[in-house]
Amino acid sequence: MYDGYGLELIDNIYRLGCNGKYEKKIKQLYDYNNQKHDVLDFSGEDLVNKFLNFAKERNLIITLELCDSDSPDVQGYVNEIGAASITITCIDDYGDDDGISVMALKAITAIVCDSEDKVALKTLSQK
Repeated sequence: MYDGYGLELIDNIYRLGCNGKYEKKIKQLYDYNNQKHDVLDFSGEDLVNKFLNFAKERNLIITLELCDSDSPDVQGYVNEIGAASITITCIDDYGDDDGISVMALKAITAIVCDSEDKVALKTLSQK
């Protein structure tokens, strides 16, 4: 089933699978369940900004990993995207407002948005 979007540093990718049994199974289930999702434009250089703007335009909750921490460091709504920083309206695990965070764009090492748990948080935050 559809589970959102993720963006990782290319250096963190150690394997890509293509046309194997697993990928064919996923495609078959995706088609069977009539799954659809927006297609991101991955052309050009500035994928982080494109990804953040995608989330902001659709008002999606994102999770940011910072400085290769291997953990979700910040989650919430994209508030503002500057030339060198991003401002997030943070949401806690219960969907409540948790303040504002400003991070350097160059510190972002992974982004996830619109995953199943983020959709649940969005529902909780709109109470």
